[in-house]
Amino acid sequence: MAIAFDVTRPLPENAQKDVEAVAKNAGQLVEVLETFATDRPGLTPAPIFRSIADKLSMTYQEVSRLFSTIENITDINQTIGSIDEVIGFFESRLSQARAQIVVQNRDDLKRLLNLYNAGHPVAISAKAEKLSYLHENLYQDGEIITDVRPVFDAPGRNVLEMEIFHSLVLSHYSVGLGAQRTHLAMDAVDVQRLREACDRAITKAAALKGALGGKAWTVKILNERGDNV
Repeated sequence: MAIAFDVTRPLPENAQKDVEAVAKNAGQLVEVLETFATDRPGLTPAPIFRSIADKLSMTYQEVSRLFSTIENITDINQTIGSIDEVIGFFESRLSQARAQIVVQNRDDLKRLLNLYNAGHPVAISAKAEKLSYLHENLYQDGEIITDVRPVFDAPGRNVLEMEIFHSLVLSHYSVGLGAQRTHLAMDAVDVQRLREACDRAITKAAALKGALGGKAWTVKILNERGDNV
């Protein structure tokens, strides 16, 4: 289904800033993307983003935002079908000053959009990351809270026993709902089973990595070292 764009309304301010940033840095982005054109794609574009951040004296967050905008522009380009029309589209929806920046960097923008195609390692890595986290709920954090609960006699004056129990607290991101937190009651056996399940998951991942190795592809465990590499 084709997307209908309303060219009579300006883009939101934050989107205008993002397009301006891409236009201003288009020339430098072309240069660094050319240096990564033959690299092997990864599970995420994070390593390349860090390298680009160093080369352009930017923060990782700034580079990540630039490429998010490039992805959006690429989507628009695929819908409209012409880079010249995409640039014209932005000229009509940006402020006069920002439209002028796009015009001034037209050639670099065209080179950037031609270079950043579906076959570029950075684009492939970005797609791999998107697919890896394309789930309804994403785990963010978890902890086990150990607590004690008194059991009283009928009048409620004397403690008869103290019961030790656990709560598994899961923090996760749910699509459409944002950050969520779930509390699950656990006993000692539940904690042991959870521990065994986690240990087994680590063992299975290592076994799969070994079994799938030695092929034409690279085998990686997503975020194995905890650094999204």
